[in-house]
Amino acid sequence: MKRSIRLLLFLLVSSLFLGAAACAPSDPSDTDKDEETKDETLAENYDFGDPSGWAGDAIKVTDLGDCLLDAYPYDDKYDWGQSILWDEEAQLYKMWWCRNSGYDTIWYAESKDLKHWSNAQKLMTVQEDSTWIKMHVGKPSVLKVDGRYIMYFEAPATLLSYEFDNNVLMATSDDGIHWEMYEGDAGEPYPVIRMTDEQMAESMAQYESQGVGFYGIGQPSALYHDGMYYVYCTYSLIQGDRMYLYTSEDGIHFSEGVQVFDRANCGVKYNTLTNKFMMAYEYTQKGVSRVYYMESDDGVEFTYAKLVDAGNNEDILSTGGSFVRGYPDFIGDGHGNVNTHTAYVAYMEGTMADSGQDWRQYCNTWDIHIAAVNLKEYANRMQVLPDGHIVTQDTLEPYREAHKEYDELLCGIHRLNADPAADKIGEALDGVSEDFAVARAVSDYRAVPNDTTAYFRAGYTNQALYVFVEVKDAVMQDSDCVSLVVDEKRYAEQASEVLKINVFRNGTVETTDGDGNAVENVQTVFKNSSDGYTVQVRIPWRFRTSFAQYEGFGFDCYVFDDSANKDFKSLIAWNDCHASYDYRKAGELYFMDKE
Repeated sequence: MKRSIRLLLFLLVSSLFLGAAACAPSDPSDTDKDEETKDETLAENYDFGDPSGWAGDAIKVTDLGDCLLDAYPYDDKYDWGQSILWDEEAQLYKMWWCRNSGYDTIWYAESKDLKHWSNAQKLMTVQEDSTWIKMHVGKPSVLKVDGRYIMYFEAPATLLSYEFDNNVLMATSDDGIHWEMYEGDAGEPYPVIRMTDEQMAESMAQYESQGVGFYGIGQPSALYHDGMYYVYCTYSLIQGDRMYLYTSEDGIHFSEGVQVFDRANCGVKYNTLTNKFMMAYEYTQKGVSRVYYMESDDGVEFTYAKLVDAGNNEDILSTGGSFVRGYPDFIGDGHGNVNTHTAYVAYMEGTMADSGQDWRQYCNTWDIHIAAVNLKEYANRMQVLPDGHIVTQDTLEPYREAHKEYDELLCGIHRLNADPAADKIGEALDGVSEDFAVARAVSDYRAVPNDTTAYFRAGYTNQALYVFVEVKDAVMQDSDCVSLVVDEKRYAEQASEVLKINVFRNGTVETTDGDGNAVENVQTVFKNSSDGYTVQVRIPWRFRTSFAQYEGFGFDCYVFDDSANKDFKSLIAWNDCHASYDYRKAGELYFMDKE
């Protein structure tokens, strides 16, 4: 009995103690630790102050630089006509844009900060002309309504000496990557906004008399507001460039257009904080290409919407007189709504053409450029970066990153003690040569990025150069190929002195000089593996007689994945990321050992 009472008292006291402990305040040291680790530069932890003090006299802008594609750090292909939305479900920025890949094609990528873009892939290209699509597809504008992605894009219907008569087509997707084009009753892709037959006849008559047809209707910028689809388009017919608005309840059948601006390639979104339609457009004054801002209550009547007055609107970006800019648009949610105090605008930026030249002269420099924008209503509110941090010198650091400058690779190789057989080259180089990564993605030849990886090893004797290439590529295609370029003199005086070797997965071997003449005595051994293949090559020296230490020669290694594919091959290079096969752009291997 006493034992039971003692046990009961013990349990009672213990429970009271534990209850008191559970209600006690946290240990001060723990609280301090939490405060110390709290990132005050994150907007969610920042005190923006009293909203009554947020308004200012002018728009506040912070330039965030070019968007960077992780697949193409040495990029020199033009990019323009971007459509970027914040996908709430995926918690990602998603971008669809127009990229040079043979011709204009539509690509996709995704990002967490608007600056660094991954998963780049080509989605849409013209493999065969149809009635309403010739050669190009471009300038996408994408919404996400009720879980479904809707893309409006442009394509030319006429292709003669050049392409013209553009119209707006539509496609839908469940995932934003695999698209089905709208056809209506046509049995092929059919425009949802198009030139009339009479307008197309007028365009052809003008082409036949003047050599220039109408641009047509294109460059869409879309939003979804109050159950209505708004698609703003460049409308360029006999009267010249205009901006028109088309509306629809179902996103397919649109009303007749109404003019909103006598300017082309503008972007429009809806701001849920100001309850205004917001337009971004390019305007050049005194040789400076700027991005300007104007707004509207109803999406039709915009401030200073006559071209002669357009310069009276406030400019979003005016820095630098050596740039050409275009195709600006704000970044919204799936409905095209801007619902943050700091908005983000994206536009094409590149080097301005020389005086008297076509504005597209330096289109290889065009990239998607971004800026953070606080409208006047929020000009004094601390800006927030797309990655969620407030703007400080430190948080801006990732946004200062730029495209990498092309640098030529220079690597040493070692002499072998003996001449290995062609099928033993890999073994002979193991432990003698380092692995040289073939890792520069090439966008030429309409190539796209993929997961193929490769490396090579190399060594030499006085008789020959020995190369071993290992490729990781689990999908077997007959046209998979390793291509080597060898310039023994480093800078050959004529093409016949350059050697090109192509080894295909189907067993075909092509060994020629730069003039296309066959070269004998090169030995190759190809071998499949469970996750790729290897190529071993013995290349007898044709011209080289000196092997002094640090003497070099030109060399490059390219790896094609499915090279016979017109639009979806992949290509990576050791040095020449442009895959020009120009020996002057090859990397250099030099001899590490004395003769």
